[in-house]
Amino acid sequence: DEVVPEASDWLAGDKLYTAHISKARHFVCVDYPGVIQNQDRALATMGGLDALSKVISEDLKLELTFRPNDPYCKPTLGSYNPTRNLLLKIRRRLKVTEGTSACSSSSEDTFEYQVEVVGIVDRVYIFDKLCDFQFLPVVREADGKYTEILSKIRPNIRDDRMEYLSRNIPVFLPPYSFSRRDIPVSYSFDAETLNPGDESENVIGIDRKKRMHGAIHITFGYPEVPRDPDPIAFQHLEKLPNQTDGLEALSKLFEKRHLWSKAALVAHLDKQHTMYLKYLLPLVSYYFINGPWKNLWCKFGYDPRKDRQAKIYQTLDYRVRSMANRQKVEAKRGQEVLRISHGGQKPQRNTALVQVDPSGSSQAELATSVDLTYIFHPDYIPIYRQMRYQVCDVHHPEVQRRVHENDGQETVCTERDGWCVPDFTDVCRDIISEAVEKLFASGASSV
Repeated sequence: DEVVPEASDWLAGDKLYTAHISKARHFVCVDYPGVIQNQDRALATMGGLDALSKVISEDLKLELTFRPNDPYCKPTLGSYNPTRNLLLKIRRRLKVTEGTSACSSSSEDTFEYQVEVVGIVDRVYIFDKLCDFQFLPVVREADGKYTEILSKIRPNIRDDRMEYLSRNIPVFLPPYSFSRRDIPVSYSFDAETLNPGDESENVIGIDRKKRMHGAIHITFGYPEVPRDPDPIAFQHLEKLPNQTDGLEALSKLFEKRHLWSKAALVAHLDKQHTMYLKYLLPLVSYYFINGPWKNLWCKFGYDPRKDRQAKIYQTLDYRVRSMANRQKVEAKRGQEVLRISHGGQKPQRNTALVQVDPSGSSQAELATSVDLTYIFHPDYIPIYRQMRYQVCDVHHPEVQRRVHENDGQETVCTERDGWCVPDFTDVCRDIISEAVEKLFASGASSV
């Protein structure tokens, strides 16, 4: 029988080789949408090695930003596909025979090859999504040339607010969403087939009918607060597994504190109850759509607009202002959108350990778990770019001083600042922003 040579030998290109494959070495392939001339710059467009490692380990889609230093650059997404390929290392050299010069050889038969199987490629990232939606931070001058304005429009925490707003620079407002879909699709225009009378008049571009769970929503100007739940909420409860314990635990929380954010409730309830929270909440509370308690659930029969003590539960929303620092903090829904359905796991709750000294003595330290999903602590960067806190959950001494600045002198509850002093919300946002910017400047990173 003919012996098949090893691939590690130098052989002609028309020969059959035997290659040894190491099943222990696995590789990930990235089908980069460009010609790579500088490896470091190519890695920077994908966030660097650390970002690549996180994408691979957490089964996320890969973001590629063509201009990494431009926070307004819209990334293109690459999704991974399972594959069965081999990574080969092939070397070629001229085959010199007796009586033949290497320079005079021009036929393909004059080359010989050495093949090495480096490992198995079981995953490949392919960038097949739309990537040509880009708004550049530039303006066109009179001579037809373009000038960058990124250095002028990018806000800095050290800039004076009024000075920044009074700058004579063009308005640069890129669209929030470029396309509803990230892959090209064929669209055939057709006549409306639905009966217009069957649709609500205030529907704005939704794909499905709004799901109702019996929740009662009111605005700040609503005259009277609800005192009892909607009967529909009980109908939904009957379809669920026994949630008597969950309803009792939720009721106790609202007895202890009349206003809650959903994130805070999730942190205080057992996981077996949080999955049914959207059905349990309408049974014990109503929801504020706007005002100082926006997006909070309030106990039935309790009206915070008539209780001055309710100011400590007011909503305080915060956004990371610096566009450069925003890239260092995860988007609240970004990871779930980028997470691939097969194999992807939901992220764990972000919790940091903080040493608290209630007695003022260094020997009486108490390790307390601070859940950063709803609590702000000045020693930790918020876990998401946009957070909505309750004032009582902002552990910043200056914010707490501000909320009690007018204790006993509250006269009117306003839609913007509630029972607090005027501009309370704006001032507290500045306080939190300053604390977060200091953490970024010190090299801290999101938990």
